[in-house]
Amino acid sequence: MTKNRLINIIGALSILGLAYCASAFFYMKPLLTPAMPVPSKLILNLGNWAAIAYLIVGIYHLILLVNALQTISADEKRVFLHSFYIVALILSGITLLTDLSLLTDIGKEFAIWDVQNEWTMLFGFMTAHLIVVLYGTYARNHNRGREQKLFEKIRKGSDIFFVALNQVGFICAIAGIAGVLVSRIGGVPQSFETGFMLMLSILALVPLISFFLYWAIRNRRKAFSSWFDEKQVADSVTGAMIAFLIALPMFILLIAGSLLLPTLPAPFWLSLAFFATLGIFSGVVIFRNRIPGMVEETA
Repeated sequence: MTKNRLINIIGALSILGLAYCASAFFYMKPLLTPAMPVPSKLILNLGNWAAIAYLIVGIYHLILLVNALQTISADEKRVFLHSFYIVALILSGITLLTDLSLLTDIGKEFAIWDVQNEWTMLFGFMTAHLIVVLYGTYARNHNRGREQKLFEKIRKGSDIFFVALNQVGFICAIAGIAGVLVSRIGGVPQSFETGFMLMLSILALVPLISFFLYWAIRNRRKAFSSWFDEKQVADSVTGAMIAFLIALPMFILLIAGSLLLPTLPAPFWLSLAFFATLGIFSGVVIFRNRIPGMVEETA
């Protein structure tokens, strides 16, 4: 059996697994009420099979992520879309664990609490997983044969890879800001706010870890003083300087906001400040490395 055929089988099982989970959850939802104080054996078995399906989907997410990184430069005109796909893939992978947590909470609380919010979040995440898996399957087969060795590409200092990392950082920043705001306007049930903020924290680490691994792998045999080429140093320094200059007054405004709105917790303001700073830094680097597919090239 060829590697590609095996991956296609895992992909097909992932799609079927998500379809199974959706069907099982639709079946379970009207039954898990106070009228059934203890889940039936059938419902428990359905939940156990769902856990196995999620394991397969999680493995496929990892396969798609590796493929997405290997094909970043497959189409320079669609690099930003590809970066967006990478962030969506990472978020979808993170929330796979959230799904299992939601399902566990529903099983424990349905007899004593209203679990409608949990069901809504579960079906919402599942829809996102299915969209990501379907697009990922298309993208992997569309770019088949155009994969490049990831570490080798990093070691060569690919400018496209460098820009793509900053695009990932910028998209993470936008998603983080949106997530922080949604968490405070009632879009997230109070009982899940802590877990939601933890997910945003993981999202915040993604670009930071990506940047570190990029530089470390690329320059593992070089002295630290020679890790950066002049262009990327100039872009990064400019991005950091502009982010710093904008961040200073922004921090003052956020501090004032925290004093005027003491009901909002400290993590809200800290997360907002971090993602805004990350977005400014990454946005400046992207602007200084304008490539086809994002904006018109510089003269």
